Amino acid sequence: MVARFRTLLLAALVMFSITLARPQPAGATSVLHVDVATHLLDSSAVVQGVVGASKQSQDPETGRPFVDTAVRVTELLWGSAPAVLSVRQHKGTVGDMHFGIPGDGDLKEGQRVVLFVNEAGGAFWLAALGQSVFDVRGTGPDAGLSQQVGGLTFFTRDETGAVVPLGAPRKGPATLGALKEALAAGEDR
Repeated sequence: MVARFRTLLLAALVMFSITLARPQPAGATSVLHVDVATHLLDSSAVVQGVVGASKQSQDPETGRPFVDTAVRVTELLWGSAPAVLSVRQHKGTVGDMHFGIPGDGDLKEGQRVVLFVNEAGGAFWLAALGQSVFDVRGTGPDAGLSQQVGGLTFFTRDETGAVVPLGAPRKGPATLGALKEALAAGEDR
């Protein structure tokens, strides 16, 4: 009886170990945390705008889907951008397969946002996934901002330059006025 119990226990432990050793799907994307000044280094523009319609297409070379989302710019905060820009993201569905990057910005029609974007290949891209999207609540300089950081695991560089985990993400500017001040300070660097 004891021998049988040990055999069953050993079998259970082996199965448990195999389960733990199998690769698991990623639930988050690892990124370096960026402050406003660092964000500007990777951005062509910072815009406040209203999200419009999205259209999914498929890259003819790779077969991967992408989504272009129209954003009507209500205020250019930094850099240069057209009055309506198209933000491209690697995501979408082909057949029964869904493709997306955990932690990428979530742009919904009618949403008011501030975006850090980089122009490349004839399209605008979020400069640092969800870190580049601030949801806007209210109006004027006291309008509240919420940075989209869900699905991201943050890292930073220590004093030697090594990449190390960052506990909780540092909060970005909490208001539109504070963001504008940070943008002005970032330009001076």
